Amino acid sequence: MNKLVLRIISLSLFVLMIVSALGGCSKKSPPPSLEDKLPERVFDLSWKAAPSDVSVSLSAEWADTLRESISQIETVYPYAGLYETEEALSRLDFDASVESHEYCVLKDGALSAEVLAEAVKKNNEEFFADDPYGYEPVEDEYLAEICSLIVETVEAVLEKHPDIDRDRVYCTMGSLKIVYDITMLDFAQVTSERVLTVSNVTANMAELYKGEGAYRSTLIHETMHIIQIGCQCEDLGREAERRCGICVYWKDWDMNHADWGWFFEASAERNSSNLTNADPMTYTYWVDYLCSFNMAVILNELNGADRMESICFYSDPELLFSAFGCETEEERAELVNALISVNVLQTSPESFYKRYEEEYGERPDADEEKHEAFRYSLKPAVATTLMKTYYKNLVSLLERQELNINDLCFLINVFESQMNQHLSYDRDKAEEVNMPFYESCLALRGQLFDALESSNEGLDMESVWQEYDMSKMGEKTLNAALDFLPDDKKMFFLERCQWHADRVDLGVKLPNIAK
Repeated sequence: MNKLVLRIISLSLFVLMIVSALGGCSKKSPPPSLEDKLPERVFDLSWKAAPSDVSVSLSAEWADTLRESISQIETVYPYAGLYETEEALSRLDFDASVESHEYCVLKDGALSAEVLAEAVKKNNEEFFADDPYGYEPVEDEYLAEICSLIVETVEAVLEKHPDIDRDRVYCTMGSLKIVYDITMLDFAQVTSERVLTVSNVTANMAELYKGEGAYRSTLIHETMHIIQIGCQCEDLGREAERRCGICVYWKDWDMNHADWGWFFEASAERNSSNLTNADPMTYTYWVDYLCSFNMAVILNELNGADRMESICFYSDPELLFSAFGCETEEERAELVNALISVNVLQTSPESFYKRYEEEYGERPDADEEKHEAFRYSLKPAVATTLMKTYYKNLVSLLERQELNINDLCFLINVFESQMNQHLSYDRDKAEEVNMPFYESCLALRGQLFDALESSNEGLDMESVWQEYDMSKMGEKTLNAALDFLPDDKKMFFLERCQWHADRVDLGVKLPNIAK
């Protein structure tokens, strides 16, 4: 009887929420503009300890030795034979250039919400001329508010990344449709036909479930896709159905391993988070992997703090390969295998699962235990690829300048913490799969310590490391200044470290550089 009463109460509450949401459909609260920014993310951190007076560096000879040693680390992707990696690399070689665009949403050389709304209303008329099922027009007032937020978001991104192909973005905006999808449960989405569909129910449910600003953040995320996607003038020369940055979905390729859904979605969410100073609201696991890829490349002085999330604003895959310093076809293939592995792990593409069944006689998700083991098996190779890139960049950093010993220990610690969020050592099966990566990570760290001791007389890195071991620090203050980094990169490292500290309840403190 008690269970029945609880079910009735739960059902009543749910119905009440739906009624409340539906009741607001006739007049929605407009999404705030970017001027109404959410509060700045402030890390509640303290810096109490004085930095060490010991600094270290690497000689050119030792740096070359370490880089050669890192390049010899074998990375085994267990299912690379099913990835069609060469085809993926070939599919990344496309030409998205356009000589003349059909649309342009500028008026007198300026972008405005009013002009965008006019273009959208015209496009909507053509859209509804075919009487599409499940769609309804958006009210003019609400359409104007959405267009205003889109324009503000686009202008902010173009200001930050002035080399984005503006003509393509303006063309995409000029062909944009914005409609209600009365069947949709998601808050909003952009289709490959450049239709921004919004739900006339979940716009209000978003506020009920996730609080003020949730729907606004969703629309900003979708605007990132508007900037990412190719305009309808593009002709990639094959059966391309959709392009999001360097990720393309092909009609004539069943596997489609050059279309990494996790990558462009995480990029959109991360860019939205960067713009609003809010924590990611969706695709959080995908964002964590994107941050791991970004950490691998961030110590390269040629890469910005947001290198990975910005790549999908462009159509040039060389931005990806150059970010990772890929010089050979083997290095390119390894990186693509890493991206494919994360895509298989995070999106479970049916085409790959079928191919796996053809090869091994059963699906990887035949039962829960097999599926868990399969998912574990995908991770160590990805972590190894990221580790090799990170340590190459760390070695080059130590070659070109001295680092305070505490800064160095911090850089090693925060990277290992970032990898450990993906890997698990507390269960027998997970430990068995992940231990080879753990051992290779310890070995590489040991090689670096040996090289530092040889390059810096009197240095005992093991003693230093034991003093700095983050996992044993408890409530101690992390003693790192990171003054050698620009503020945006410094903030990235602090954010990642604080995220990890909160996640494992370490109570770790860091210097507060929040403005």
